[in-house]
Amino acid sequence: MTHVSPSSLTLDDSGAVRSVSRFFRRPVAGPVPLYHQIEQNLRERIASLEFTPDEPLPSEDVLAREYDVSRVTLRRALESLLASRLISKRRGIGNFVSRVNAARKNVTLTGRLDDAFLNMEKLSYRVISRKSVPIASADPAILRALQIEGVQDGVDRLEVVALTDGQPYAYSEFYFPDDIAGSLSTQELGGTYPILRVVESKIGEAVSWADQTVEPILASSQVARCLGIQPRRPILQMRRTYYTAAGRAVESVVVRYHPDRYSYSAQLLAKP
Repeated sequence: MTHVSPSSLTLDDSGAVRSVSRFFRRPVAGPVPLYHQIEQNLRERIASLEFTPDEPLPSEDVLAREYDVSRVTLRRALESLLASRLISKRRGIGNFVSRVNAARKNVTLTGRLDDAFLNMEKLSYRVISRKSVPIASADPAILRALQIEGVQDGVDRLEVVALTDGQPYAYSEFYFPDDIAGSLSTQELGGTYPILRVVESKIGEAVSWADQTVEPILASSQVARCLGIQPRRPILQMRRTYYTAAGRAVESVVVRYHPDRYSYSAQLLAKP
């Protein structure tokens, strides 16, 4: 879905000519979102050591010019790299390539959003709490995903337990931007209707894609209590953010699954 740029030169912030590596690819319009193509290409460029650990990446303006996209699209790609800890942000300085733990491997898979919806529709939801979390104390990953840091004073947080056959299946924290949170009543977010479907009905459009990461964690006391398991038991945690076709983030959720009621599998196919 990408093609080699006819030029291996670009301009840095000072206007000086800067060369780019042979791994550089510009995204092309198609079914794969532009930001996802850029994210994958930046991963390749980092793996090739074009950008080395503790070295700053080119500024957002420079990268946006290189890839011929808006800064909004470019930031979406950088947010995915930040979420996977491949890069880190230093306030007032920029983004830096992280020192990677050789024992930690990141695997990127592409799947169908419909499969996630199918699973949601088999669940019911019990609301535990709902409140606005001040930006200063909110999860930075959530702020990046929803693109609201510096835009609003707090983020709406909904705490629920998902049930299957009346038994705890997952403990979830849903986060919504202010313009969407104001249209959601707590009452309609509980029950058997998937919360994302409620959000779609409020904004008048369907989500087009989602970013997701899955990793193992130890259950906190709150999570253990809600799932009915022992604290510090190993469980899977999933972070997922949903976007419209225009790239608008409408919901970000952190889900911790019951270890005896959820497993994650994928079918891997070789390229034809």
